[in-house]
Amino acid sequence: MESPFAPISEPLFQETVVCFTFDTDNCPDFAIDFVTDLLDSYNIPGTFFCDRPYKNILPPHERAIHPVLQSLRSIEEIIAPVREIRQRIPDAIGCRCHQLACNGNIYYTLPEMGIVYESSWPMALVSGIEPVVHPSGLLQLPIFFSEGLYFVYGIMPDLPGGLITKGLKIFCFHPVSLFHNSGPKTFRKLLATPPEKRYRREMISNEKDGALNLFKRLMEEVKVHSLACESLGQVAQGIIKRLSGRIRSTIGTK
Repeated sequence: MESPFAPISEPLFQETVVCFTFDTDNCPDFAIDFVTDLLDSYNIPGTFFCDRPYKNILPPHERAIHPVLQSLRSIEEIIAPVREIRQRIPDAIGCRCHQLACNGNIYYTLPEMGIVYESSWPMALVSGIEPVVHPSGLLQLPIFFSEGLYFVYGIMPDLPGGLITKGLKIFCFHPVSLFHNSGPKTFRKLLATPPEKRYRREMISNEKDGALNLFKRLMEEVKVHSLACESLGQVAQGIIKRLSGRIRSTIGTK
């Protein structure tokens, strides 16, 4: 059987490319504005994985989908919530499932919906991360660092060394964590608080090593070292262009 893609035999990222991504988890619009204002102040685009169509996420920022997979027997039942959120955000070309759930059943279906890339593999500060091309033509863009590593295990990227080494550096944050500057001491309290009560002023943390302070430091390092910053959509489109003729993608076939 003809293979739908040719394996990537050479590194695609000879330089550092930094991507800041955010899992919205149904946060309020003002938390999105809080993050986009920070990004705009550094002229950095962000990718927001959305569980609803936030109208205040505008270019150069990107909207992608953030579905909740269902643990059901039928593939169609599993994929149903993915189809639903994709229909509500028709411009999305990327996907990351809640809780970084990875399910092989969706990898063949996503390209049929027009989804170009998926980003749910946490690689935990592995240097030289490269994209993976699924047999369906779907690009898997692994995560370099997730705030959960810090909250649960106290693991943080080495700065600036861990940031400036070449490769794709995808960071995963949540607007709610940035808005509250959550850290290891306070994130469990935040998770235990009902969503409708999370945005009270007394919930905001002054932890020196909170997520907001880490995020600001990362953006400062990007600025100081003049590192390239792109949305995941830009990264994916660049990869497709470079591999033109080598991927027979099923994207857009249905």
